[in-house]
Amino acid sequence: MNSAELHRKSRGILSRLGMRRLGSILIALSILIAAGCKSNGEDPDLSAPLGDEDFTVLIYMAGDNSMAKDIDYTLKCIREGAQGCKGNVVVYVDRPSRPARLIRVSAKGDDQLLATYTDSDSGRASTLATVLEETRARYPNQEYGLVIWSHADGWLPRTTIRSIAPDNSTGNAIDIDLLAQALPDSGLEYIWFDACFMGSIEVFYQLRNKAHYLIGSPTEVLMASAYDASGIPYHKVLPYILSHEESSLITACQKYIRHYYEKPSGSTLQSASIAMVQTSKLDDLYRATRTALAGKLSSLDDLRTDHLQTYHRPQYPDPIYYDLGDIVTRIGGESREWDSAYKSCVIYKGATPRFTQSTKKGSESFVEINPNKFSGLSCYLPLTSESQSRRYAFYFDHIDWSSVWNLSFGCRFGAEEIRR
Repeated sequence: MNSAELHRKSRGILSRLGMRRLGSILIALSILIAAGCKSNGEDPDLSAPLGDEDFTVLIYMAGDNSMAKDIDYTLKCIREGAQGCKGNVVVYVDRPSRPARLIRVSAKGDDQLLATYTDSDSGRASTLATVLEETRARYPNQEYGLVIWSHADGWLPRTTIRSIAPDNSTGNAIDIDLLAQALPDSGLEYIWFDACFMGSIEVFYQLRNKAHYLIGSPTEVLMASAYDASGIPYHKVLPYILSHEESSLITACQKYIRHYYEKPSGSTLQSASIAMVQTSKLDDLYRATRTALAGKLSSLDDLRTDHLQTYHRPQYPDPIYYDLGDIVTRIGGESREWDSAYKSCVIYKGATPRFTQSTKKGSESFVEINPNKFSGLSCYLPLTSESQSRRYAFYFDHIDWSSVWNLSFGCRFGAEEIRR
């Protein structure tokens, strides 16, 4: 996974695109923020909550890959964030060449070993389901949140590394449709994807029955632990996600964006995006989108994709992440029904004005995020030029959201075949 690895070069130089996160040298950025649907992106004037005694969060760290370099930093932040909190913080940690461990981080910031897995494959949905079930068994009569920390590509299947949580020891990774099958219905308060490109309508709709809320980033996610810029800032966010309250989760999202917004002026480290959806409203959004887009697949050929809001940088090998709201507006036109459904579903969104990666001055690679186009959710465009690709077939054959186009697709590719 060479293209997925990021490394420090010398004194502040970060390089290379990470499949999940990326770092880069400092370049000029504005200190702006694309605000949320129900918030202006500022932290509310509240004291940090201590969490709920009857709440357990499982952080699933699938780090048997190039993410391994950020594991210790992340654990340090989790220990700091857990201090003084009620509830239970449970962390599954899979590192290269070591048995995976399940630990509980106490309110004192100490680790308590719960289980050791000598032959664990974090790239299988069944492993995640098993770890979640063991967490439930150890902490029954609780409400639960799930954070998945790893590399990811959203809904996109690959031949060797698929949608989320690649395990380099086995070559496996979790397909989103298999994840949906493995997780119990209505068993979680939220799922937060601390991984690239998971703020996708295809991912969220596939998992609509699995949690009350889904949270993810439509862009990549930074991997720069040396600069305190690696995914969720758990030392700031953890007290808020030990709760089933919607307002606490919104605050957590605000603190996530604020963490990156407060990076040095003109810094590439000011790169982040987030969206939070209420899953009970996803079917309404689906119906409104189907009304707007059904029968208009052929009109995509005339669409200027270079005018659309994108979340993949120009050099990204899979240019498939476009803004859902911008697509609907360009193709379906203004719709009061769609706008109402969208605003009821996406209860928070936030982004810095640019997501940037650069290896050297003059070769900057970035995505500009226009606040007037930013819906917080990415979406695949099934263009005619894509029609012979395996991902096009997979999209219409496996992804529930694809039926908004009112097109039946008859070529089946099973999940096992996609893996090969």
